[in-house]
Amino acid sequence: MYALLASAAATLFNQLLRTVVVKFVLFGALALVVNELLPLIVSALLPSGTSGLDSTINGLDDAFFFYAETFMVFQGLSICLAALTTRFIIRRIPFFG
Repeated sequence: MYALLASAAATLFNQLLRTVVVKFVLFGALALVVNELLPLIVSALLPSGTSGLDSTINGLDDAFFFYAETFMVFQGLSICLAALTTRFIIRRIPFFG
């Protein structure tokens, strides 16, 4: 009886370990891709001459930057963009999406 329970526990442990390890490796690679390639893609998509963007940002009031820094708007936008990119990539994986 003990051998049967040990065999069942070992089988369950092996199956759980295989799925956890595969998902850990897959999502770890996905996080690496998002964190490393996203800045490269964004810098490639932005035009080199952004004088219009610079003048628009310089025209903003100092209160905007105070509240943007207080509420961490820039970090929030970065996190949201990374989350949306990760969601897009996960939906393209056949057995997860």
